[in-house]
Amino acid sequence: MSLPDAQLHQILAQMQAQAVAAQRELSRVRAQSSSLEGARRRAELTRRQVEEEKDATLWVGRGKMFLKTPSPDVQAELLEREQTLSAEVANLGKKMKFLEKQAAEAQGHLRDVFRGMDAQQRAT
Repeated sequence: MSLPDAQLHQILAQMQAQAVAAQRELSRVRAQSSSLEGARRRAELTRRQVEEEKDATLWVGRGKMFLKTPSPDVQAELLEREQTLSAEVANLGKKMKFLEKQAAEAQGHLRDVFRGMDAQQRAT
């Protein structure tokens, strides 16, 4: 049993659009993940430097001014930021795995359709 050409083209267009959308979303999530990972590493490095400089005077930028801030407060703020960013990166990793699976399935469906079309053409 074969499908009419118009219906087959519509199905192929939908499958291809789904595959392209999954790839586009996957690349966006990868970029966002690498950006957040970089921010997490910067927060970690800054926290380590603050820990090394125990007696240093720390000035934290707030808007258009700088405030003198105790070292433990800055360390706590940086540690919290680092943990938040780590959690966000982990969540994006889960989303990335899901999108990779979704993109692979869409590509597989397209491959199956084209193989079926080739088999059908050989049979006729």
